[in-house]
Amino acid sequence: MEDQVCFGMEKRLRELDPDLHRRFTDTVLAAWNMLFRYKRYFPEYNDHSGLHSMGVIEYCNLLAGKDQILSLNADELYVLLMACCLHDAGMGISSEEFDLFAPRLDLEAYFRAEGEVPRDRIIRDFHQEFSALLIDRYAPFLDLPSPYHLFAVKQVVRGHRKADLFDAREFPSDFRVPGGSRICLPYLADEIDVTSLRSSDLLFDVESFESPDQIFYYKRTRACRKVEVTGDAVILHVRTEDPLVAEGLEAMRLKIQETLDLCREAVEKRTPFRVTQSRAELREIL
Repeated sequence: MEDQVCFGMEKRLRELDPDLHRRFTDTVLAAWNMLFRYKRYFPEYNDHSGLHSMGVIEYCNLLAGKDQILSLNADELYVLLMACCLHDAGMGISSEEFDLFAPRLDLEAYFRAEGEVPRDRIIRDFHQEFSALLIDRYAPFLDLPSPYHLFAVKQVVRGHRKADLFDAREFPSDFRVPGGSRICLPYLADEIDVTSLRSSDLLFDVESFESPDQIFYYKRTRACRKVEVTGDAVILHVRTEDPLVAEGLEAMRLKIQETLDLCREAVEKRTPFRVTQSRAELREIL
């Protein structure tokens, strides 16, 4: 990783506002154990812990680049870092939290389409909403500086999955916090949306896999050895000799490309920022 962007957002926030930086680092420590709870429901999943969140932050640094990091104000940096840290918290909600939060979600259409669905699948499919509800519940503990920051963090968390980044009500491009600082929510939600698809860190317990689908998912993710972000591309460095895994990797690349295209368009049309990466590609490791 280039020196100028490695932990660039964190360093810039510390320079601009030491108090907001302290609040963020306190959240990292407080959330670390909570984020590992995803293993309760999803022992076969790739990493969704605090380590994954730190990886997402680094991908955000690389996607944004030095110049755009310097153009973000302290409130924008704080909101993006907080959202990166907490975006997958909903994957590890407790049974009590599920019973509390599920009635707040509009799931009627979901159940009509899917029929009877087990709890773990509901959590997976709506984990971004559960994450936002957790943040709301524990906001005093997380020490967010204002209700405006709370709203912004929740929206960026919700925006990393199944969100309409063109919705000006949900993702205003000129949202203001006390003191007048602007927070550009479409850009921040875009950053975490794109990066959420690209962590290839593995914390698998392969002996826990029970189905061919789980084994295939493991093999596909295992075949992606490295993710590189350049100024114009997201490059998945892969190694596989299995044709089925190769097909799965191409499907993953297409999904990343689709998300990247959507986010580029939203940022270009709704914000003063830009996503310079225009393509996702597979690169075979020899």
